Amino acid sequence: MTNMIDPTINERKINRRYKKYLRFEIKELDAYSLGERIKQQRTAKGFTREYVALQIGLSRSYIADIEYGTKITTIKNLYSMSKLLDLSLHHILTGCPCPGITCEEARFLQIVRNASYALRGCTPSQIKSMECIVRACADTYPYAYRYSSPVESTFRINQLLSINLNAFPNKESKAAYPPNWLLLGSGDSALEKQDLTLDLCAMAGRIKERRLALNFTRGDIAEYLDICESYVASLEYGIKCLSLPKFHTLLQVLHTTADYITGAIQSWPIYFPDADSLECVSNICNIIFASTQKDAEYIFDMIKDYVAIVHDR
Repeated sequence: MTNMIDPTINERKINRRYKKYLRFEIKELDAYSLGERIKQQRTAKGFTREYVALQIGLSRSYIADIEYGTKITTIKNLYSMSKLLDLSLHHILTGCPCPGITCEEARFLQIVRNASYALRGCTPSQIKSMECIVRACADTYPYAYRYSSPVESTFRINQLLSINLNAFPNKESKAAYPPNWLLLGSGDSALEKQDLTLDLCAMAGRIKERRLALNFTRGDIAEYLDICESYVASLEYGIKCLSLPKFHTLLQVLHTTADYITGAIQSWPIYFPDADSLECVSNICNIIFASTQKDAEYIFDMIKDYVAIVHDR
């Protein structure tokens, strides 16, 4: 008697193997938008391409190619840029630091952090003066506000600044997200110089941890990334590194963010000398967040000019 093979067996095996993936909608990496976000933040920080290239060990033309979206860099270089530019690595990759925050809100929170960072070297009296200037501008000029009331705006920004991103959105997704990287604090601690080098071994450990938490095998990851299983093993041992597009896909498969996987979590507070200064900065942040993007960027430019003037005295 001839053994007949059921032609649906392989199909059932494939469906069973891929059933955990069917809910994914993988988004491709947008190199142009990635470059725009890098350029936007570099300009906001007042850095030239030459300076960024020198700090990271790349050429100026290479930085220009990344910003124009004509060249896709490595995850190591992108990690170094995120540290140097004081910007969430996941924000650079996707336009948003985490789920639960829209891309528009992420852009405003970026402006808020840049404005706070610019003011951190000012004295309490200078910060108070800046608050008065910003308030006067907001009261004098017909600013277009994104919220129906100041109370609603203040509530939302306080909610975003204090949100615990470690909490899983739901038990089913088992997502791992980093703590909030937009923090303000009162004290005398200074921001220490950051290490711009990516620790591949530490990243490998976090990748393996996330894979096991989701009950994925190395074969599952290999099939989804279209690489061999031995390459996944080398990745988890810290021997090899993924290309940026495949790394972008891996983040979606593992339900996590680039900040968590690479350890690039920007969670340090921006400290101010006293509670009064902190309150003034918080008030400025509320006005920025309530404004339209054009007005918010205008306020930020005004803060940069003010800080430049007081520091040149």
